[in-house]
Parts: sequence; structure tokens; C-alpha cells
Amino acid sequence: MKFSGRKIQQFLESPAPGVRAVLLYGPDAGLVRERADRLVRGVAGDLGDPFRVTELSPDEIAKEPARLFDEAAAIAMTGGRRAVRLRGPGDGLSDLLSRFLDDPPGDGLVVLEAGDLPPRSRLRKLFEAADRAAALPCYRDEGRDLEALIEDMARKAGYRMSREARAYLTVNLGGDRLLTRREMEKLLLYMGPLGDSDPTDGGPGDPGDPGDGAVTGQNREITLAHAQACVGDSAERTLDDLVFALGDRNLSEIERTLTRVFQEGVSWVTPLRAAARHFERLHRVAGALSDGTKVESAMARLRPPVFWKFRTRFQHQVHGWSPEQLTAALSRLIEAELEGKRGHAPGEVVCAHTLFAIASQRPPKRVKAR
Repeated sequence: MKFSGRKIQQFLESPAPGVRAVLLYGPDAGLVRERADRLVRGVAGDLGDPFRVTELSPDEIAKEPARLFDEAAAIAMTGGRRAVRLRGPGDGLSDLLSRFLDDPPGDGLVVLEAGDLPPRSRLRKLFEAADRAAALPCYRDEGRDLEALIEDMARKAGYRMSREARAYLTVNLGGDRLLTRREMEKLLLYMGPLGDSDPTDGGPGDPGDPGDGAVTGQNREITLAHAQACVGDSAERTLDDLVFALGDRNLSEIERTLTRVFQEGVSWVTPLRAAARHFERLHRVAGALSDGTKVESAMARLRPPVFWKFRTRFQHQVHGWSPEQLTAALSRLIEAELEGKRGHAPGEVVCAHTLFAIASQRPPKRVKAR
């Protein structure tokens, strides 16, 4: 069975009793792990219980296929249902898992933690079609989902979030669920404990003085200064500078920031994908303009929103690129990633050449101002 949207949360809260195996897959490895932990904990209670939780690898199952059936059918010495975790499964296990789902032994739940599987994946198709299986995609938190996660963590800790802080966190988090939680936990630790304190104590309300006192009832707001002090490493900020330099067609700034990106150990794929996201957002706003929408209104619909310090530049870039140029740039960025992965040239060279080629295009001759 295939699940999406709210149905995923409903399943995690109350898994269908007839489901004997769950496939978690997608680009967000942290979310895959978080949901797998939740399912296993719901069955076995304790993730570390050796009598009720067993972890297997694809290599172990390939060498001894019966192991999967034996572990799923085993009876825990301490009683209760068992969980079997399988990390990193691929299409090579599809036939074995198909036989398992045809007639699963015992009552154990098999939880598979996979990577980003394409729609044509045999494993994904098997779990989407089987009645005794569930396929749960795990995509990166974006837009309102990411905002909700950030707000929920802050609220549970007793804080409220300023609009600027929320916008900043939405832009700088979301690539991986576990990393997002860790960054938020770091920010909440930086804010300090809630409670009564000496009113003369600056406390964490002073961005330059973390953790010197408990937060009072009048000072429970997480501000932009707090968020910037704790969240978003230099690599992320450099990528922002890079994609906006690209949108400005500033070749010298592209060279400087791209060099810094590579010096910080960022993979050559990351700048290409960051640029693609930026141009896709420009394309969405440009498309709305062609339908008569004002640029401010079109930008307000973007999720996550454009960070406040980049709003003016983003607006100028919307007017500085034609829809045809934006479409061509997106196609070129996709092709560059494929070319780099073919290995005919170093990925860093392909990345740099592509960004310079895109930025070297002349602005459209006539751009209507709105």
C-alpha cells in the first residue's frame, strides 16, 4: 500500500494490523531513521531490547535468505511482538520480500530503511502494490511542513518565534530531519532554561551572551539574532551568496564564493542543486507575473519565503531573466549534474563551467517593470 501526506502520520500513529513490512525511503535519511525508530518503538517498546529487536543487513539476508523468515516468526523470550530492522535494502531483495509478503510467518514487523528510490524501483513497486506492505516516502521538510516542525519544537520548549527568525530557520534548515532537530535543540539550549531569574540579568535575551540566566516570562521570543547565532553554518551562507551572485550575473563574485564553497568541503553537486532551486523559484514567480500577478504577491507564495535581506535582489532577478532563459538554465543545471556523474571531467570543473556559462547570458532586451 502506498501512503502520502496526512495518511503517513495516521499510519505511524496506528499502523494497519495486517501490514507485516514497511518500506521507508526517500532523500531525507534523518526522517527515514526517525520514522523507523517510531515504528520499532511502537512494536517493541525499547529500540535496544535484544529480545524484541533484530537488525539485519542486505548481505546477511543474501547469504542466508531464511534468516528473514526465522526472525519474523521468532517468539520473544520476554513476550510481546518483535521487530526486524533492515537497513539499505535494494531491488535485489525484491523476490525474497515478495515471497515473504505472500505468506509471512509469525507476527513480527519488518521495517526496511532505504535511500531515495525512483518510481521504477522494483522494491518500491512491490511495497506500493502489496496488501501486507506499506510504502512511506520520506521527503525533505519544506514550506509549511518545516515551519510547523520548527514552531512545534519551540512551542513545546515554551518559546514563541519571531517572524524573521522563523523565515531564517525555514531557509537554513530542512535538508535532513535529524539535523533539523539537532540544530533546533542547539538553539533552544542556547536560549537557556525557562523560569524566574534576576531581572537585571541580560540572560539569553542578549544575543551576545548565551546561557547566563533563565528566560523570564517577558523574554520568551526567539529572535533573528538568536537564530543567526546558532543555526546555519558558513557553507549554507556561502551557497546563498553564490546563487544570488549567479542571479545577478556577477562573474567575479561567483568565482570568489564558489572557491570558498569548495574550500569548505562542499560537494560539487551541492552548488548545482542550490542554483537549480534558486532558478526554479525565480521561474515560479516569473510565471505568476505573466498571469498578471504582482511580483510582491507572487514572492509571498514561495515556501520557504525569500529571506528578508535577499528580497530586493530576488525581485530584481525576477525582472532580469526571461522565462526562456530560466527554463534553459534549469535544463543546463540538470545536464551538468549528469555530466559530472559520468566522470568525463572533474565535477568541480563541470560545476564552475556551467555556472559561468549561465551567468554570461545577456539580460533580455526588454523586461516589463511591474
